[in-house]
Amino acid sequence: MERRCWLGKPDPLMEAYHDTEWGTPLHDDRRHFEFLVLEGAQAGLSWRTVLQRREGYRRAFAGFDPEKVARFTQARIEKLLADPGIIRNRQKVNSAVTNARALLKVQNELGSFDSLIWRFVGGSPIVNARKMLKDIPALTPESEALSKELIRRGFTFVGPTIVYAHMQACGLVNDHLVDCYRRRPLAPGREAGLGREEDVIGATEIKRGDILDIDGAPWQVTDVSVQTPSARGASMLVKVKTRSLRTGQSIARTYRGNETVDVADCEKRPVQFLYRQEDEFVFMDQGNYEQFTLLAEALGDGVGYLTDGLELGSLLYNGEVLTVELPVTVELLVVDTAPAIKGATAQAQLKPATLETGIEVLVPPYLTTGERIKVDTRDGRFVERVK
Repeated sequence: MERRCWLGKPDPLMEAYHDTEWGTPLHDDRRHFEFLVLEGAQAGLSWRTVLQRREGYRRAFAGFDPEKVARFTQARIEKLLADPGIIRNRQKVNSAVTNARALLKVQNELGSFDSLIWRFVGGSPIVNARKMLKDIPALTPESEALSKELIRRGFTFVGPTIVYAHMQACGLVNDHLVDCYRRRPLAPGREAGLGREEDVIGATEIKRGDILDIDGAPWQVTDVSVQTPSARGASMLVKVKTRSLRTGQSIARTYRGNETVDVADCEKRPVQFLYRQEDEFVFMDQGNYEQFTLLAEALGDGVGYLTDGLELGSLLYNGEVLTVELPVTVELLVVDTAPAIKGATAQAQLKPATLETGIEVLVPPYLTTGERIKVDTRDGRFVERVK
């Protein structure tokens, strides 16, 4: 009998959702918008209640086409509030229209909503090793960071808990329990492909975070830009910045739009940092509990964010651990900084602070030694004080 991780008594509707959708990596903006609408509608209700009305939502919200929903007038909204096929909550309906407009702005700026949200997991699914439902958190540092970014961009009903539900539903996170039959097919490697199911992709499909197989070695994409040809008949050029996951060397590469590239057969596994011994850093695989060691040079600037017990991801290529991937934010202790200035605001001039790992960041003047703060591991910026 196939074991499912969060289903009790038989329920065909929930079983179908669990077996075919939940945790499957998604890269389609229209489907992302569908889940944003449904997850916003779920607030305070059960997911089953929302799924029962899914077809009603599909009809009411123009097949979840964000371009059409963004044009909904107030009269159209009032009509929706009388529709028994959806959850008739004014704030939730207004939120769907607001989010459609915000999503279109993201598409205009970045090309796709998908490219924005996958940045917060480094372009590849986070595969957890949860043993029981109680081990699954309501939110994570990644969902908190993504929530803040979405709110900044004008989205509503996107708190960190709703955002984490979206990350689970759309495969940014694989939270199937370790004994669930769906976990292995969606585990990283070729099946989940670090966000890719193909062995070969077109150059125009390359995204930041992808890991390419170049001359038999793994290179991670750190930046992508597309140059549209100005001359008639000329080819589109895709300029890609890559970093070797073995040596740390960075190389810029250029592909023609009609070229293909090989995707590296990598695996991402959840690990925990245990301790440091001089320039050696010891980690434990949370799936099989085996320990392994990485040198400081393989970790680069990441050593400044490692504290005992930190949970993160490891990246394997042909069974070899190449590096680890940090969470978007980490909590660190301030061990030295200038005295706090009473009455100072976050907008005042920043001051340097030394953290427990030895790195230095700029913090607001109201902070003092002994406080804990969140730091963005991507750029080393102060995020917020930990209360």
